Amino acid sequence: MSNEVLLDDDRVNRVGIDEGILCAGKNIAQIELILNSARESDRTLLLTRLAPNVFGELSAQWQQLLDYDSVSRTGIFGEIATVSDAPKIAIVSAGTSDVPVAREAMRTLFYQTKLTPLRSMMLASRDFGDSNNVSRETLSRYPVIIGGRGNGCGVPTVLGGLVSGLLIGVPSSTG
Repeated sequence: MSNEVLLDDDRVNRVGIDEGILCAGKNIAQIELILNSARESDRTLLLTRLAPNVFGELSAQWQQLLDYDSVSRTGIFGEIATVSDAPKIAIVSAGTSDVPVAREAMRTLFYQTKLTPLRSMMLASRDFGDSNNVSRETLSRYPVIIGGRGNGCGVPTVLGGLVSGLLIGVPSSTG
């Protein structure tokens, strides 16, 4: 690998999770060099901030090999072995502006914890007072809840009054 790109090959042994690759600011050659290195060392990778236009410029080979989600702007390279006893996690957002952040959280959890998609849950509600609202009873089934909504992080504030358990607030630059 060139001096331009240096992957942390021992990160998973030191901290327990694989390295994520921030694609923003990297050119196509650098991203493909990273992917080649991962393939040669039989690694999986989570690529974040991989914009749709950048994904579209990758070679057809890499486009086929990546599990790409344009909403979250994430790509997963390699096979992820899922586990059936993973914790249940709810991801709650308050509207369409927050969906990319919620989806990025969901895909990161899937990648890092090997959650099966059915064991994690993405919930979206435009307003806590509308008919699309998720009940307190439903939310209480999830020992971990991730909530995000704009810079003020209003969703976690409301959730904190509804449920007990671990609550993680995710601020975003939207909403």
